[in-house]
Amino acid sequence: MLLFDTALITGIVVVMNTVGSKLVMAESAKLIEENGNYVVSQMSARLDKIEALTRTMANVGEVLPHEQALIRNTVRPMLDFDGDFDVAGGGLWFEPYVFDPELRRASFFWGRDERNQLVFFDEYNAPGPEFDESRFTTDELYRTSFLASPGYHNEEWYVVIPHIVEEGRSFWSGSYMDPYSYQPMVTVTVAMRDAESAFRGVATVDLKLEGLHELVTQWAGKTGGYLFLLDRDNRFITFPKPEIAKIYSRDGKGNLVEAFHTVTSFAEQEPRFRPMARELDALNRQLIDLSQANPYYTRQLVEAIDASSYQVDDHAAQMITAVMLDPYRERFPDTSLIHSVEVDDDLLLGQKVVVSVFHIPGAYWKAVIVKPFAEYGQVAGQIKMTILNYIFLIAVIIFILAFSYQFLFIVRPINRITRKAASIGHELQLGKSIGEIEDPQVNFRARGEIGRLAQAFNAMTSELVITQRQLVEINRNLEAKVEDRTRELETSQAIALQNAHAAGMAEIATGVVHNIGNVLNSLNVSVDQMVGELNENHAQGYQQAMKLLEANLDHIEQFLHQSKKGPILMKYLIDFGEVYETELTHLSETLVEMREKVQIIKQIIMTQQVYAKGVELYEEVDLAEVIDDALNLETPSLKKNGIHVVRDYQVVEPLRTSKVKLMHILINLIKNGREAMMAHKSDEEKRLVIELSSPDEGWLRIRVVDNGVGISKDNLAKIFSHGFTTKRGGNGFGLHFCANAAKELGGELTGRSDGLGRGAVFTLLLAVNDVVIS
Repeated sequence: MLLFDTALITGIVVVMNTVGSKLVMAESAKLIEENGNYVVSQMSARLDKIEALTRTMANVGEVLPHEQALIRNTVRPMLDFDGDFDVAGGGLWFEPYVFDPELRRASFFWGRDERNQLVFFDEYNAPGPEFDESRFTTDELYRTSFLASPGYHNEEWYVVIPHIVEEGRSFWSGSYMDPYSYQPMVTVTVAMRDAESAFRGVATVDLKLEGLHELVTQWAGKTGGYLFLLDRDNRFITFPKPEIAKIYSRDGKGNLVEAFHTVTSFAEQEPRFRPMARELDALNRQLIDLSQANPYYTRQLVEAIDASSYQVDDHAAQMITAVMLDPYRERFPDTSLIHSVEVDDDLLLGQKVVVSVFHIPGAYWKAVIVKPFAEYGQVAGQIKMTILNYIFLIAVIIFILAFSYQFLFIVRPINRITRKAASIGHELQLGKSIGEIEDPQVNFRARGEIGRLAQAFNAMTSELVITQRQLVEINRNLEAKVEDRTRELETSQAIALQNAHAAGMAEIATGVVHNIGNVLNSLNVSVDQMVGELNENHAQGYQQAMKLLEANLDHIEQFLHQSKKGPILMKYLIDFGEVYETELTHLSETLVEMREKVQIIKQIIMTQQVYAKGVELYEEVDLAEVIDDALNLETPSLKKNGIHVVRDYQVVEPLRTSKVKLMHILINLIKNGREAMMAHKSDEEKRLVIELSSPDEGWLRIRVVDNGVGISKDNLAKIFSHGFTTKRGGNGFGLHFCANAAKELGGELTGRSDGLGRGAVFTLLLAVNDVVIS
């Protein structure tokens, strides 16, 4: 018996040291991945908010008249919106001679001072020489003259945007210190384009690095180690000890200038950081290799970016091109974790660590989590020792009982043991637990084999009672853990829904501004045409003719019949009546057209105001009216892109539902249909069909049908997943939010497509009498 127990315990120890430890280590790695994905989702939500503000500023910059006072009074309040002091500044920056034919540099830039007040900086507009790459590298006198007033057209954050053709896509700069406001920051840039999509300049918003440092410090507490951020070039954005990761110097004005190290330069200063730096630099080389395998990669694009900025070398231009091609979107669709490695001696913790690198989409930043390796093994050791202690204790008890019983000789009739066993079996079949059975043991002493059997039987029932109690306790603890995990998941889902709702509101607001801008451009054309016609009318000629008649009034008959001018004047007056009538008719038609365009703007604004309040009241709703409201908001964009809208409404009963959520769903579906048709290169007429019907009793159905680019079979199963998108610059919130909103309204949203190039159909089913309010 002693040998058996020893062999059993030895085997269990071996299993725990091999298979058990590996399983615990794997679970610890999963926990780190969950924490990293949480950090990435929070950072993405923060960056999405800044990008939405920048896109709105770009849309405003595209439609505002070129008046300095109007731009200053409009843009500054947008930067100060919602009291977000982490916004370091930003503004509008125009291409040479676009804002004013006489101005090569025309920027409107604000930065925060030491009191967090936005201050206008005009230094970027100071005159200076144009950038010449060859002279910049060979002529020291020219280089000094250029750097004294470089302007902004050759800044890293400006030169990339003209090469990005996707409408509204943003670009994040590396970390730097602004040379005029002396604020460490990163900048997001969005292009401004005219109605013909010609590049007109950029809108920017700057984000303070110190604000990001505070956020990262808060998130680091969830990781059990430390956390820092890197930009696309592996330059630090944050670091737990920022003072050792910065380079300090003085500029030409004697002001203190600071910049973060790259991981390579930091490793030269701190040799213990070299293993981590090598892994991070290898990831960037891998990213460049992936982009060069992309069919859209061209060396000409790299060289064009390199030649256009004094701040960009060939390696930086390759990284920028890689970010523009976005290879990680297909390579890591389901997780943000891109690399994990063990480092023997960490610079800050002074021990072996596990380094996990997470990808932040869009900006192509890296979130790096460093966790002590000992914490992984510590969890495995604690679990192993707890189990071994219990097993050893049970083994000792069994051994003592068995050893003692071998020396006892108690004789009992074997039938009593049989009846007791049958009785216990019967009680168990009736649903009782072993602990609920009254006196489950055999109460007699005996010698020989029968006695030992009786004792073994009693020991078995005792162990069953103990085991049952342990199972009850384990079950109670497991239920508590399940409840805690459920609350965490519900909290994460609520945050994701809130982010999706905010992104949807920002997209609707941006679409409204863009559509109003399109109508305003058309209205301006009509006004210019009317002014031209008024300047070219014949009123002045008519006045001269009247003066000539008045001068010859005393001998009018002689003047009209005998002079050379008289007959000519009469013919002019006859022709003038016809011309004047034609001009008057055309001016009247132009005024009618202008009034219709003003009514379109009024309708868009009124509709947006109704739904912008976001109050989720459940009320009687006319579905046809809500669909028309959604189409009115998108009408200018649909007309501009030549999309024919077909309304196919059946008469259906009103539905008690949330008009705001329903509007969000329809706006997303209409916008997705428009974008799908614009991405589809085909001579076929672009048609967007909106159907309203009641297919079955108790159900209403809205279908949005487009003949656009279609959806592949693989992507069709993922279109409603959180974070999934096939659009460059997309956030993957739209359809995920719509699907959840449809469930909250007591309905269902589905998508169908016959494949790429075959269009798509999205169907929203709503129950008439089964509204679920979440």
